[in-house]
Amino acid sequence: MTNITYTADKEKVKSLLERIDRDFFPCLSVQLGDLDKYVKKLVGKGRIVVHEEEGQIDGLFGYFIRRDDMICDILWVSKEKRKSVLLKQIVRYVIENEADFSGRIKAKTYAGNDTMIGVLEKLGFSVTRKIENDYVSGRTSLLFETDSSKVRAYFNNVKPDSTPYGISREGRRFLYCLLYKYFKNIHLLIRSLHKNLSWTRT
Repeated sequence: MTNITYTADKEKVKSLLERIDRDFFPCLSVQLGDLDKYVKKLVGKGRIVVHEEEGQIDGLFGYFIRRDDMICDILWVSKEKRKSVLLKQIVRYVIENEADFSGRIKAKTYAGNDTMIGVLEKLGFSVTRKIENDYVSGRTSLLFETDSSKVRAYFNNVKPDSTPYGISREGRRFLYCLLYKYFKNIHLLIRSLHKNLSWTRT
C-alpha cells in the first residue's frame, strides 16, 4: 500500500534520518548536528510529509513556513525511487495541502545532485546563490527560489498520476521493445509470404 501523509512521530522521523544519514553529502549528522534536537524543532515548528510503501518510508519532505517563505529544509527519496515521479508527487501533496500559502519557496541542494536540480528547475525554481565550501571543504551548494504560483501552475498542467496508464518508465521501455520485436517479425513474415507468392506466380 502506498501513502503520502503528514506525520509528527518523532521516533519514526529520527529512525529514518539515522537510516539515510549517508545518503547525503556530507552526512546528515554533519549537516544537522544533534538529530534529536533537529527532529524536535522540525516536528514542533515545521511540518513533515512522508511517503510509505508496504510500511517502509521511501520519501520525506520537512519544511518550515516563516512569514511569506516556505523553507524546504529536507527533501529525500530512496535511491530506488529517484528516477520515478515520487519526488514531484510529494511536492504536489505539500502544495495542495498548503492552499493558503502564496509566498516564495526556497530550497538548497548539493551542486552535484543532478536529479534534485532537474526537478527544481522543472517546477520553476532558479538559482539565487552559490555557496562554496558549504559544511565541508569542496562542497558547493546551490540556493533555489521560486514563487509558489509557478509551482501551482506546473501541477495544474500535470495530471496527478503522471505515469501514463500507470506504467513506469522501465515498464514502458520493456513494452516498446516487445512491440518493436512483434511488428518486426510481422514485417519479416509479410515479406516472406510476398516472396513465396511472387515465386508461385512465375
